[in-house]
Amino acid sequence: MEYQKLAAKTESDYVVNIANAQPFEEANLLKKLKPDIFLGHWNGNATAAKLGIPASVIYHTGLSFIGYKGVYEVARRLYKQLKNTTYNRKLSAHVRLPYSEGWYEEDAFKYIRAAAGGESNE
Repeated sequence: MEYQKLAAKTESDYVVNIANAQPFEEANLLKKLKPDIFLGHWNGNATAAKLGIPASVIYHTGLSFIGYKGVYEVARRLYKQLKNTTYNRKLSAHVRLPYSEGWYEEDAFKYIRAAAGGESNE
């Protein structure tokens, strides 16, 4: 499902960004892509949640992600979050991220491109 959304937004290829989750870039991408769910570390899910996207913690101590029990636990959590998205919808209605609407129209990778010597949209 998410791959189809991503593929529909691109002409032939798409960018994969693996980074240390710069919140301003993450917010830009999440608002544009509107994924059904966000999987991240415990400290990185707030951005998605504030945008109304259900967010699930992965790689957290105390949670089992290995074997049958791990698969079951992840599936159970995802099912519960996708079944009831009320918390995230209400959160997004009352909490705003500190970015202007203009930022969401910008290229999320413009600073990465500029640092790499590529073209910037500025």
